[in-house]
Amino acid sequence: MPVKLQPYQSIYHLNAPSPAGVYCGYLPGTLSVSTQYGQRGYVHKKSKAGRAYCRVGTAPTGASLIVSFRTVVGFALIATVTITAGNTSASTASAAIPVGWVYVVISQVGSTVPGADLSWSVG
Repeated sequence: MPVKLQPYQSIYHLNAPSPAGVYCGYLPGTLSVSTQYGQRGYVHKKSKAGRAYCRVGTAPTGASLIVSFRTVVGFALIATVTITAGNTSASTASAAIPVGWVYVVISQVGSTVPGADLSWSVG
């Protein structure tokens, strides 16, 4: 089955053969703590609990990079991924993702080098 990406405000729904959807995105350049609520997108298909994964092209140093995935309604936490200083990727279990808006929020970046080129997926 071919993979088809459907763009919607920097969040993509990957129509995978599995019953659960996978949502992914990319934030190019040097990372900074999110002002307001960060990157957001609309989730068109509810997913079951799964994994949240983050990867950076440039590792944070001096402190960890912390990325959270939250619903817009109630700002409920779906998952928080922490990439420790000096590393380029991390993952964690995620809650089920409801249909609706989802925010990607960066709450902490490296203190010496913040990190850069974040790609993420959740679902």
